Amino acid sequence: MVDTNNTNNIDDVKYTATSPDDLELVKFAAKQGYKLIKTSFDEKKLLIGRKQYKFKILQALNFSSERKRMSIIVEDEKGVIKIYTKGADMEISKRLCHKSRFSENYKITIHDIECISNLGYRTLMVAYRQISRDEYLQWKQKFHMEDLNEGKSTKIIELSYEAIEKHFELLGATIVEDKLQDEVPETIQQLKLAKIKFWVLTGDKMNTAVNIGYSCNLISKEQQIFKLQLDKDKNVNMNFESHVQINKFFSEFNSFLKKLAYKYNLIPDDSGAKYFQSIVNPNAELGGENSSNSESVSEENLNIDLLKSLEQKKINEPYSIIIEAPILIVLFQDEYQTEKFLAICYNSNAVVCCRVSPFQKSQIVQKMKQFAPQSVTLAIGDGGNDVSMIMEAHIGIGI
Repeated sequence: MVDTNNTNNIDDVKYTATSPDDLELVKFAAKQGYKLIKTSFDEKKLLIGRKQYKFKILQALNFSSERKRMSIIVEDEKGVIKIYTKGADMEISKRLCHKSRFSENYKITIHDIECISNLGYRTLMVAYRQISRDEYLQWKQKFHMEDLNEGKSTKIIELSYEAIEKHFELLGATIVEDKLQDEVPETIQQLKLAKIKFWVLTGDKMNTAVNIGYSCNLISKEQQIFKLQLDKDKNVNMNFESHVQINKFFSEFNSFLKKLAYKYNLIPDDSGAKYFQSIVNPNAELGGENSSNSESVSEENLNIDLLKSLEQKKINEPYSIIIEAPILIVLFQDEYQTEKFLAICYNSNAVVCCRVSPFQKSQIVQKMKQFAPQSVTLAIGDGGNDVSMIMEAHIGIGI
């Protein structure tokens, strides 16, 4: 993190980092009077005001796309041990202590994160707690015992991290601007004219991803936008809530299709609604005993033929889909729903998948290759998290 070639003059300290976000945060802290002046594998030295402080690095709990956070355990000059963590607000929130989770500071921080995310900035939540030496030593013994086991899996390491990443007190949140490169909107517009379908697979939260989508002309307010998003305020099982959102999406999309069918005369006038219901619900007979239930049943039986009719008639009614990773996980567990969802996505203007892991990125590419074997997939990424996606696509580009 610190260029130590010339640390005799503190003002000449230069910072380097593998993460541009971390680099900006350290630079900002220095401007606020908390300056990192020396770093090594097991020690950090800070200049706070005019006084220097040393912090011993006891353990670094590394970031991963699955964990969506990283932590560090440090000991100050007085022997006080603390663990600090930073990461996605959803991951940090559920590891806060009860007092902090229901504090006024938490409500304000969450509100600020939502507002900032809507502007397209990257956000991180930061928290800490003081731990006793006994707790640390007991955890360390268990951690290193596992570390010596042959063939130790990533899952075991993460379980070790979980054992100590808990009961945090909220410190606040950070924001970093994620600027688009030059001429990104214009480039995307030209590629869209060439009938190239765009999918964005990102680890960002939904608000950030959506705002970036608008700024680069990937999606627009003139389109019909379908969002599959978990309600963070609901104290319900995530799996159950995902099913609710999936069913809601199919219902809303069927209503969207129905409006288009009437708008473009895809349904004969003399048959009316029953004809439409019989198409989307082939199991229900016209005028039969089940006809009164055909509307509700039709919401569970999406008719892909209507999508094909729109495409064949070259009717351009753009729509986009934005979905969160937890819902995508549940969706992919059902083969029938997966087939319906991919058909809808295939005919969409754009798809944005938020909070996805590297495995999910490659999984999405794989499923689209299987769904549309006649199509060619191109994956473009700029980080280690994108490697599996790049390698899964027909054509992969690493930046």
